[in-house]
Amino acid sequence: MVTLKEVAAAANVSTVTASSVLSGVNRVRVSPATAERIHRVAKSMNYVPLAAARGLRTGKTRIIAFVTSSYSQFRSDDVWHESLRGVSDLMWEREERPMLVMSRNREHEMEIIRQMAYGRQVDGFIIQDSGEIDEQIELLRQSERPFVLMGGTPRPEVNSVSFDMRAFASDIAESLDRNQCGAAILVSPGNANKQVFSPFLDFFGEWEKTRGITCHHWNGAFVPDSEWLGRVKADLNGKKLGVALLRGLLPEMIAALDQVGLPIGSSANIVYVSTGEDILLAPDGIEVMHFDNYTLGRRAARLLLGIVDKGKEAGQPENIIIPAAQKG
Repeated sequence: MVTLKEVAAAANVSTVTASSVLSGVNRVRVSPATAERIHRVAKSMNYVPLAAARGLRTGKTRIIAFVTSSYSQFRSDDVWHESLRGVSDLMWEREERPMLVMSRNREHEMEIIRQMAYGRQVDGFIIQDSGEIDEQIELLRQSERPFVLMGGTPRPEVNSVSFDMRAFASDIAESLDRNQCGAAILVSPGNANKQVFSPFLDFFGEWEKTRGITCHHWNGAFVPDSEWLGRVKADLNGKKLGVALLRGLLPEMIAALDQVGLPIGSSANIVYVSTGEDILLAPDGIEVMHFDNYTLGRRAARLLLGIVDKGKEAGQPENIIIPAAQKG
């Protein structure tokens, strides 16, 4: 195994200088050219500082835990795939390390968090806000480990990064107005967090009254039948149909709409999907919006690492709200 002393000798600098550059502690002043040479030599020799030794010096593990509550949900929902990718990319750029924590059930999750928090095994936690995480929040507060909630409804008392769901609804409503839609189908995921989606649905409740456009709700738990679709078609009054937050573009939904003369993807309809994977499945000729979960993950990681760097002097909780929609 290559030692720091060998790297320093190959780079023609002192061991203290090499250690300062490669650890990021900046104990001594080093020119950019010298720092670049040290990094280049270390990489060519496959030298990587030992995490355990660095942790003893800094008191930090340089590891952040990303906690998702359900393995089955994570596997089937690419929302969290993209969020985790955003967390991971930001942390690797900062030379930190992400750790994915998947639990079998709530009790198992609490025990994992307890051991990692009180054992100081990680520097902090990014918690997927499922809307049912009060126990996790209380445990982390007691342990005095920093944490950030990601993706849920902003909570003034804790650090969080969330989407502006009303703005997302407004973007969709503007396009529905522009395309002269006479009715809309609002589709939320079957496992949707009601707290997260309530601003979205509240906006459309107000919009429906002011525009005189009927909104039909479909929670993804049933296959639309001809009677239900007949009511949708009757409310159009010859105008177009908008479909918002359609997750997965279920074949049954597409077939059902086609049977009543509302074909998905035609110029007569505007359809929105909410995740990156859905965009790949979307028929040609439709307008698409999706959640920017990658940016959500990056912002959550950046916020948490900033809190870790500041230590106990982090100050008041910060609630970051970012735009939800990207067009694809």
